[in-house]
Amino acid sequence: MKSSLALCAVTALLLVSSGCSMLTRKVLTATPYVVPQTNVVTSPEVTKQLVQTVTVTNNVSLTNTVEILHTNLITRTEITQQTNLVYAPSPLIVGTVQTAQTVGEMLPPPYGTLVGIAGGLLGSAATWFAARKNKDANTAKTQLSAVIRGVQEAVSTGQPVKPIIADKAASAGVGDSLKTLVKSLT
Repeated sequence: MKSSLALCAVTALLLVSSGCSMLTRKVLTATPYVVPQTNVVTSPEVTKQLVQTVTVTNNVSLTNTVEILHTNLITRTEITQQTNLVYAPSPLIVGTVQTAQTVGEMLPPPYGTLVGIAGGLLGSAATWFAARKNKDANTAKTQLSAVIRGVQEAVSTGQPVKPIIADKAASAGVGDSLKTLVKSLT
């Protein structure tokens, strides 16, 4: 009993001292998508070229004229990857929770139950931290997008920048969080 309490205390101390950073890790995911692109040609040109071919068979010469069409219009398709960084529970934590479940099944009832509960709490905490970090990352991405779109619109229309950014952030649903961030930085 004392050794399991000591193990729990050491685990809790490691988590707190690391700022719970060992609970999650960044995972890079990629989604392929096709972007068809056509090179823009201001005035597509079609040219004709006459080519003469000469075929000699059994000392008989045959001359043939062929018309070949050329154009400067080029179409191409590119396949690119859209990458996303997401947070997921660390493999170390996932392995620890699985081990705790296995050990919990082997221990007698009061101790096995406690080990199972501790493993479940650790897994829940790791999942919660990963979800929170993903939400924060998505909010930051949306805030940056609102700022960029606001600056671009302000430059193109010649209007003041701050009100346009505030409108873009409000329409994206991050107006309050962006306002709080700006106040904390200025």
